[in-house]
Amino acid sequence: MTLAARDERTRLELAQERLDVALARLDNSLSRPAAVPDDNQDLIESLRAEIESLRQDNTALRCANESAQEQITKTIDRLNLLLEA
Repeated sequence: MTLAARDERTRLELAQERLDVALARLDNSLSRPAAVPDDNQDLIESLRAEIESLRQDNTALRCANESAQEQITKTIDRLNLLLEA
């Protein structure tokens, strides 16, 4: 992986950002009175809980991705050192 490739946002990062935006839009739409009738408050709370769960999953995936990227970078750097020796 070249230095230029490391600086580019990955498809995974872009997908995570799109998911963040989509979850925010869902949350905002649930806040509008016309979105869901008052008799469906249980549904609203259930959807909000699901949105929060998805946010937590996305955060965990983002952390795992960053950790994997760091490990890959370290491995590539070590391999480059071996090749240069």
